[in-house]
Amino acid sequence: MISIATLVVLWMGTGGTSVNPASSITTGEIKGHIEFLASDELEGRDSGARGGEIAARYIESRFRSAGLKPLFESFRMPFDLGTGALVSKATLTFGATSLESGSNLSVPSISATGQARGRAAAATATDVAGCIVVLPGGDQPGKARESATELEGRGAAGVVFVSERDRIRGDGDFRRRADPRPADQQEGGGALFEAVAQANLAPLTIPVVRVTKEHGEALSDAVVAGDTIELRVERSGSSTAFNIVGWREGSDPTLKDQYVVIGAHYDHVGTDGKGRIWNGADDNASGTAAVLEIADALALLPEAPRRSIVIVTWSGEERGLLGSNAFAAKEPIPFDNIAAYVNLDMVGRNDNKSIDVGQACQQLFDRCVDLGTTHGLRIGVADPVYLSASDTLAFVEAEVPTIFFFSGMHDEYHTPADQVELIDADKAGRVARLACDVLLEVANADQRPVYTAPARATRGAPTSGRRLGVFIDEEFKGPGLKVQTVNADSLAAKSGMKDGDVVMKLAGRELKSRDDLRKALDQPKDGESFVIEVQRAGATVELTASFGETKKEL
Repeated sequence: MISIATLVVLWMGTGGTSVNPASSITTGEIKGHIEFLASDELEGRDSGARGGEIAARYIESRFRSAGLKPLFESFRMPFDLGTGALVSKATLTFGATSLESGSNLSVPSISATGQARGRAAAATATDVAGCIVVLPGGDQPGKARESATELEGRGAAGVVFVSERDRIRGDGDFRRRADPRPADQQEGGGALFEAVAQANLAPLTIPVVRVTKEHGEALSDAVVAGDTIELRVERSGSSTAFNIVGWREGSDPTLKDQYVVIGAHYDHVGTDGKGRIWNGADDNASGTAAVLEIADALALLPEAPRRSIVIVTWSGEERGLLGSNAFAAKEPIPFDNIAAYVNLDMVGRNDNKSIDVGQACQQLFDRCVDLGTTHGLRIGVADPVYLSASDTLAFVEAEVPTIFFFSGMHDEYHTPADQVELIDADKAGRVARLACDVLLEVANADQRPVYTAPARATRGAPTSGRRLGVFIDEEFKGPGLKVQTVNADSLAAKSGMKDGDVVMKLAGRELKSRDDLRKALDQPKDGESFVIEVQRAGATVELTASFGETKKEL
């Protein structure tokens, strides 16, 4: 941190000469925070996991050194992640077959822990009391809960769902996909958000598992023979995560009961069970580093700003915005008293001279444009869709004036390749300085900014909300995009696409990245047939597809 003596400048809105704290934010310090947060030792900073706890302790220590006060009894605001955050293990034994949890056997969040032993029975049986019931399905969490709850009420000892899939996905797989759009616009139909919703409901009192379709015939035989099935489900880990929240009380007797909130999520998606760590250097060690530097910078002010400032790093963002939603539900400070919210989520990549800003406040966006040149930044308009995909959502829904700094998507997003060496720490530092300037302008202004509803129209990808309905194999190096799983009733399934197909072209556009796929899906008109070219077993296959008149149905 450079000396205060070098920071004396005319500060806007303070009525005199004072310290400009933004000048203290350095590239080296930004990089240092990112290097720590995105190191392998933090194991991808998954919420509720060891790495997430290490990150939380690091942030707490930085808040203390910055002189912030805890908003609660400590800097930690706990919230429940639900059973989906726990590490689940299961075993299933019937006849000569014994399965352990993995790609062939998984534990849905609705399952209780425990063990059960009973006669195999079909769901259509008149009496299932004490039985392990085998039935098709389980791939849609809401429907699975409904079916299993009904069987629990009939006295079943356990439930085995036989999936339609060759490989079963867990919640972590959903979180790792490269699609930040709202649930109704995502590849896979928003399965993450449905899984999150189910994970936060109370589990059943009986164990429940899913198996791949390859075991369906053997389980059907076990039902016919009345064989015994043994089932065990275990869970470990923590279902609690923590937002880290500090604040500095305002100096104005009238305005100090108003708050300016700045935040960034510090969690990422952990590891994938294959020895790979998803370090999330840009997403969102970069935004967290910026917030930590802003906290340090504010400590240089000889007098607090007029309004109070709340600084928060969110957890549970990657699990469905759980931390910020918990904050909104708890409302530790009245949302009516929040003058503005400033969010930083992915600020360390792409064009060095520009930063996109999403907004639910035209005034603040205009100030970003004005101040951006001071920091060598052109201000672009972030697609409003991203306001629904980050911790801004809770604030926008409460009609709090909001801005969101975002440097844009890239091919490394939600992949193990989002590493420190790709980060532009100089850009992240300049974005942090700009955010600090805007933060303090709001904190010192006579009047609060005015909320303006974000535009519904979008620019660039993603635009149409169209989905192919597949999960992409992240490990495949191309050419083309390899389909790991085709979702039932999706456009891909209706066209005849199969698991393992490599999509080479769609509507005449060559596919080299997910961005190519999004752009290709935007090209056909409603009702217009188009060709999807895939490689299958060494041969080129042309599939025909079309979007109906109502895109939301796809």
